[in-house]
Amino acid sequence: MKINILSDNKLFSKLESLKEQGFDQIKLPGGTSKDRQHFSAVVICYYNPNDKKTYFLGLPYNSSFHKSGDENENIKKHGETPTQTAIREAKEETELILKKEDLEELVYAKYEVKDRDDRSKVVHVKHFFLVKKFSGNISEFDGPNETDGEIAAPLWISAVLFKKVLWGGHRKAFDGSLRILSSDREICMSIMDLL
Repeated sequence: MKINILSDNKLFSKLESLKEQGFDQIKLPGGTSKDRQHFSAVVICYYNPNDKKTYFLGLPYNSSFHKSGDENENIKKHGETPTQTAIREAKEETELILKKEDLEELVYAKYEVKDRDDRSKVVHVKHFFLVKKFSGNISEFDGPNETDGEIAAPLWISAVLFKKVLWGGHRKAFDGSLRILSSDREICMSIMDLL
């Protein structure tokens, strides 16, 4: 498995280039189920023993892309569980292979969307999972993803920078992940300033 970590200068340059192309947000890999009943995203982390830093996988996202109405629906499957959606979406968006037993649900980040008229009715649930173990190599390409133009190639981003650039709607899951990861002595030393 190859982990391509860019220098800070190259990463900043890449992020600026992506902004110019319309990729104005960094989000967690994830997406919705075919029936739109749930959304699942993954917080994927990697501790690099060489520089003793923890990195998170960020997905450049074009927040205006949905206005075109072009959404890739043909890969989604009926009847997926939130875990299955997380695994499928991670594979589609990053090329990483995740196993069910390696996903830890971030229960406190779970979010229920209520019906506008009947506030007692839940119409959509957002699930988040922490992933510390994976296989495969992430996609590397320039510009939009060929199968899903709203995203670009994923990037490994240091924990400190990730906290700054991650889209606000995913920060609760990231913060929850930091608390869990802090139980690992080596990782804790690399994220201590963020706790």
